[in-house]
Amino acid sequence: MYPLQKSLIHSTLFILLLSPTLTLAASAIHTQKQVIDRFISYSGYPPQSGQLPWIIKETLANSVSASNTHAVDVDKLTATLLDAYDSQRVRHAMGQQLSLGYDHRHYLGLIQKLEGQPTRKLLNMALATTPLDIRNAKQALIKHPVTAHREALITTLLTANGAIENALQTHAILHEVIHGLINKTDTAKLSSVQKSQQKQLAAPTESLRATVTSDTIAAALITYRRASDDELRQYIEFYNSAAGEWFKLTQQNGWLGALRNIGRDVAWQIQHTDNSDVQTALEDELRL
Repeated sequence: MYPLQKSLIHSTLFILLLSPTLTLAASAIHTQKQVIDRFISYSGYPPQSGQLPWIIKETLANSVSASNTHAVDVDKLTATLLDAYDSQRVRHAMGQQLSLGYDHRHYLGLIQKLEGQPTRKLLNMALATTPLDIRNAKQALIKHPVTAHREALITTLLTANGAIENALQTHAILHEVIHGLINKTDTAKLSSVQKSQQKQLAAPTESLRATVTSDTIAAALITYRRASDDELRQYIEFYNSAAGEWFKLTQQNGWLGALRNIGRDVAWQIQHTDNSDVQTALEDELRL
């Protein structure tokens, strides 16, 4: 190697050593997206996004019926919401949420833990479960019932990973979005009785908790039907650890934040429906 070549190589290495942040910055965006995409896949929310159309249709039907309104074009609003909460859009919005306060080392360390056994095995079970499997979970359990011990173990897991509370909050957010879209009456002009009715409609009833709990347990029993009791206990231990708690809270914040942001986007878009040139921030991001 010629002296000049050696000098250039040494100079380049010296500059890189003095400015590691520049080296990291060159690949930070690409690396961050890869890690966040992996995190979302591991979070188990891709299968849950498949449940959104059913929740939207049911919530919209109940809200319109309870409001006794005839001014809402239900078919048009349904199409708008289903398009807004498309799995690609939800995933993108969730990625945006997770990018806030992103810590590469923390995320990467968590993913490495998720790729261990049996955590990875149970995550794969969740990812392989389809919305149809979940929808038919109760019927499947009638044909192949489980023991009380197994159901108790699954319930403990759902308490540790926050799945039931997360499902309830998902229903609550969509209920709030839909309720706001179909009830545009000036509340200042409502009677006290009407205001009371509006308040009751603004949040899911306690009866929803029983239904969601039952459905979530049934879905988990089907999802983890091939997992051993010992594997489930280890999975519970993971969620009870510091890493598991961070994983639970981070994925919930990303998912629920995405649902809220999309809801605000839909409301804003409907308000500007007469202006065909207006695009939401999410549409602009997706180049739609």
